[in-house]
Amino acid sequence: MRNEQEQDLSPLAPIEQQTILFYGKPLVVVRLPDRRPAIVLRHFCDNLQLEPTSQVRRIKRTERSPLI
Repeated sequence: MRNEQEQDLSPLAPIEQQTILFYGKPLVVVRLPDRRPAIVLRHFCDNLQLEPTSQVRRIKRTERSPLI
């Protein structure tokens, strides 16, 4: 049995993908198999001039909140 805080590290295959402009730069957005929207973190960080590794660390240490 898996611990609730363990994360599934298997890659997600989107069912739909589009590129939109975000602050004048391309951003890849996808729809996941469970129909949730998502973004490609690397593109998002590049657009905002953020270090992706630091953002991943922040995401991992932030407690998950339920989806609204």
